[in-house]
Amino acid sequence: MARRIVDQVAAALPTRTIRVATDGGYATQAFVRDLPPNVEVVGRFFRTGQLSQPPPPRVKGQRGAPRKKGDVIGSPKTWATPAPAWYPHPQEVGAFIQSWVGIGHSVLPGRLLRVVVVWRPHLDGPAQSKSPKAFGRLQPLEAFCSTEVALSAHTILET
Repeated sequence: MARRIVDQVAAALPTRTIRVATDGGYATQAFVRDLPPNVEVVGRFFRTGQLSQPPPPRVKGQRGAPRKKGDVIGSPKTWATPAPAWYPHPQEVGAFIQSWVGIGHSVLPGRLLRVVVVWRPHLDGPAQSKSPKAFGRLQPLEAFCSTEVALSAHTILET
């Protein structure tokens, strides 16, 4: 249903860029595949989702099919270690952010994504609540992505 709405709006306004914020069930492969060219998506990214470099350029005379993706960059879960690439979060004290651009091949083959990871080291450790669903509690590690790689990390977090 959400995809039909996005397609109708994109067709009605072909000259405008439409930014869709997705979460949960709407951020599925069926929703994000074959989006109209004027639609940008911002949503969550799996902590274990692998991101790859863009494919290397094809060498003249190379045989076989061209590569669809480059070397593996890693996943947000593997990035959550102290490194010089972490910057302080713009609004959250004690949190850090990191941003990468790559290809999330399993969801959007061949399309670049900007992934922004939020790491809260002070929340690492045992959960505060014993309930199975602690609604509203911040997670120690979250990842967000956008199909518009020109967006800054701060804009993605605001969206």
